[in-house]
Parts: sequence; structure tokens; C-alpha cells
Amino acid sequence: MSLHYLSILFLLIFSVNLSAKEQIDTEMYWLGININKPLTDKNDLLTELRLRQREGHYNMHQAFTRFSVGHALNNRWNLRLGTDAIANYANTSSAPTYEYRLWPGIRYTYNAEKFRFISFTRYEFRKRESVDDHGERLRMFFRFQHPNLSGYRFFYLSNEFFFNINHSQWGDDHAFDRNRFAIGLALPYDEEHRLEIEYMNEYIPRTQNTRYNHILGVILVLNF
Repeated sequence: MSLHYLSILFLLIFSVNLSAKEQIDTEMYWLGININKPLTDKNDLLTELRLRQREGHYNMHQAFTRFSVGHALNNRWNLRLGTDAIANYANTSSAPTYEYRLWPGIRYTYNAEKFRFISFTRYEFRKRESVDDHGERLRMFFRFQHPNLSGYRFFYLSNEFFFNINHSQWGDDHAFDRNRFAIGLALPYDEEHRLEIEYMNEYIPRTQNTRYNHILGVILVLNF
């Protein structure tokens, strides 16, 4: 697996995201913090917090909290079990609606001399309040990062596919739910703490239209 071929793969994925004829474009800002703390030699606890603001909203339109516990099988494979809680704000005057998720997942990390490759696959069970049925979704995340910049800085490309497994009352009929492509730069404070700044293009195909979310993301990563 070479840097050249991986770069071509991510560029092809990105070009697919820009191919729709009719679209709605929205600008967003995502602020986040990831806190990873070892529990034992093979187990860890990861906390992820996100605040998301959409164009036209003066306040945040979504608040996101995720907790997951991981178990390392070896230096490449890691099993994870997590739970998410998402508060969605339709407008500033209404109370939020909540979505809850439970998911098992598996992470794979491959370290080469000039790059790192990460994949993470999870299966989500999703429940929204005041809705009887539940949704199921498969997510497949891939990230390629090049660490050979000065210090611990590196740039990265990532892509995540979302597939609806069942049809819920509040979901969409598309089996392919969405795609997120991102390119970013990690700026370290030291080897364990860094700031990641990225541009993300989120492609969401729907029956009536196709949405493109253009997202500026800033994430603080803390490892203890």
C-alpha cells in the first residue's frame, strides 16, 4: 500500500462527493474535544464532545456526547463498545430533541515508516425520543495520515461511509445514508496533545434534493 495509490483513492472519493447536479449547500462549524485515558494496559476510555453550529443558527444546533471503552487485542486491532447522546435544536426557542445510540465497533491501525492507516467500523442501534421504532446503521471510517512533517505535525485524509440497515419512521429510504470526506492538519503541543483543524465535505443524498455540508472542524485531542 503506497502513498501514491492511497492519495488517488481519497481524491476519487472526494470527486464523487462533488458530482451531484442539484444540491443544497450549507456551511457549518464543529468544535470538539477528545479525551483518551488508559484504564489498564489493554483497556482505555475515550470521551468525545462536539458542539455543532449550522449556517443561519446564532446558537449551536447540535450537542454531541460519546463515551466508548476499548480493548486492545494486539498492537493493530482494538475492540470498542460505545454510547452516544445527541441533542438536536431545531431553533433557539424550542426544547431539544434527543437521539441515543449504542454501538459495538472494531478499529484497525497499520503503522508504516512514512504513514499511518486507520480504519474503524461500527454498527449503530439508534433510538429517538417519542418514536416507537429504532434505526440501525453501519459506519465505515478510513483515515490516512502522513507523520513526516517537522516535529509531530502531520496532515491527514479521511473518509466515512454511512449505510442504513433498516427503514425507520424517522430515517430515510436510502440504503446509502451519507459520506464524509475530510482533509486536515494536526498541530501538536507535545507528543500526547494536539489540535486538529480540518475541512469536511458531507454528502447527503435524499429523495427531494442532495445536501452538501461544508464544515470547518477544530478538535482538541488529549491523551493521558
